[in-house]
Amino acid sequence: MLKRNPCSSVYETVPTQYVFDSGLAQLQAVDRDGWLVALWSPPAVREALAALFLLDRELAGLPLRLRDPMAAELRLVWWRGQLEALDH
Repeated sequence: MLKRNPCSSVYETVPTQYVFDSGLAQLQAVDRDGWLVALWSPPAVREALAALFLLDRELAGLPLRLRDPMAAELRLVWWRGQLEALDH
């Protein structure tokens, strides 16, 4: 698959395995800029970076998707607890 490097006008071959990884595929569908950043990052951090972009999108969209501010706050508290659990 040919992709243009956003930092140059050169087209480079991007292995399709990186295009179709689960986190990257989801990110490509919802955030093209974030997907490109993740795609051009070092291979060791691509999935983690995609996960961070997807989490950011999820958290930023909560107040917009939920009418009840208390429901949005409860979801944010739940996410906070999940992230804190990862740290321990």
